[in-house]
Amino acid sequence: MKKSLALLLCLVMVLAASLSLAEVKATLTTKIATRSGPGTQYTDLGTYFSRGKQVNAVSKFYDSRNRVWWIQVEFQYRNSYRRAYTGHKRLTVALGQLPEEKSLGKGTLSERVIPAYGPGELYASYTRALPAAMEVEVCNHENGWIQIEYKNDGRHLKRAWVPESAVEFTETVEGSVLVGD
Repeated sequence: MKKSLALLLCLVMVLAASLSLAEVKATLTTKIATRSGPGTQYTDLGTYFSRGKQVNAVSKFYDSRNRVWWIQVEFQYRNSYRRAYTGHKRLTVALGQLPEEKSLGKGTLSERVIPAYGPGELYASYTRALPAAMEVEVCNHENGWIQIEYKNDGRHLKRAWVPESAVEFTETVEGSVLVGD
């Protein structure tokens, strides 16, 4: 009986984890204007596609400054994948289907690294490398990659993905857990 209960509990946990990482299809209601992070204080990545195109919705983040939900979306553009953020009003997607992003802590880059638009080598890379010892916020963890946030210039923040081996945690948020760990 105890083995059956333990097995059932494990299956429920695996199912819950897989649902949180499941792809949620979203349809664009207009052209998709994107930012590197969830808010207008992040760098503008450009405008893509037309109304009616489907993208994958990955997660949500509430921007209390502008009182709007931002959705992290994934799409293919010019033979590579990208992740970016767009305002909820640009998509048809139920917010309840998406996991909410929470900060995981702070860290520093342990090496010079070229960041990517998403968690893996299938994603496009940025052109400019980030220096070792740069201080970053740690936002997400997926597939052996960590999404970081850093000051891009004097005016904007930027989010990008780097291999987890390139980040040394200096502080973690109480109760935060790295997905897949």
